[in-house]
Amino acid sequence: MPNSTDIKHRLVFFGSSASSALILEDLLADPWLEVIAIVTQPPKDHAHTHQRVSRVAQLAQDNSIRLFAPRKLSEITDDLTQLQPTTGVLFAYGKILPDETLHIFPKGIVNIHPSLLPKHRGPAPLESTILAGDKEAGTSIMLITSEMDAGPILAQKSFKITADISKQEFWGRLLETSRKLLIPTLRDYLFGSLTPQPQNESLAPTYSQLIKKHDGDIDPHTVSTTELTRRVRAYSGWPGTRLQVTVRGTDQPLTLHEVRIVNAQPAQAIKLSCENKQLLLHLTNGTIEIMRAQLPNKAIVTGQDICNAGPITLA
Repeated sequence: MPNSTDIKHRLVFFGSSASSALILEDLLADPWLEVIAIVTQPPKDHAHTHQRVSRVAQLAQDNSIRLFAPRKLSEITDDLTQLQPTTGVLFAYGKILPDETLHIFPKGIVNIHPSLLPKHRGPAPLESTILAGDKEAGTSIMLITSEMDAGPILAQKSFKITADISKQEFWGRLLETSRKLLIPTLRDYLFGSLTPQPQNESLAPTYSQLIKKHDGDIDPHTVSTTELTRRVRAYSGWPGTRLQVTVRGTDQPLTLHEVRIVNAQPAQAIKLSCENKQLLLHLTNGTIEIMRAQLPNKAIVTGQDICNAGPITLA
């Protein structure tokens, strides 16, 4: 490791989310790295005025770093080439990088992927880990190649997770672990003491799919108790987990925010009922208590509050 801050590697950062801004802050604080440009997604056309300057863009402005927000990365190929970067770092950028962008960087582009590759490659590793019921999770620092999430690994760090971990807690642990791992790994790689290792394809790679809104729709006649509890945690925030119900004669979606398994005995009938101040969903392999839920344009309330509001059944 060099003992002088005179030796710096020229780095371009790719990121768009609030979480990626935390990674950028870590890079900016490192004395052996010089962030020479930041690439982020352009603001959405319908974004409010206060949302049009993201935290990533603000950091670029505060540190007088050149900022690019292209619709297509091909628009800035020449600009990035002229900057002569050594490497890139990407986290939560939101777009796939074309080969012409990858070829600009002599040391490649380093990516943080929040899974233990080759497990859960693809765009939704966090949700896929929860849906699979994995007991061990972690993060991978890797080099980007043309094939999605199949590049060589620089470092990995794993940790145990509980069967009921929330999506928010899980993301917090992944982000904390990734931040601790990134800078030491990046230094070792850039200064030649770490060699990228190919992924172990014998571990049978698994792939996550892009999540769509309809993935949150629940069919009570086919879903199991375990699957439902995992989907509620995995789809927290977006797309949400919805059950079609009839409330006071009107069919509408009920968004489930917190549930728990209360009975492992198969139900005699698939139904939604209010019993002993509990909102219960009886499924083919057991019974779920809906502890917190939300009707359209209403606040999140307890299952008991929903029962108190009037008759509710499956639609």
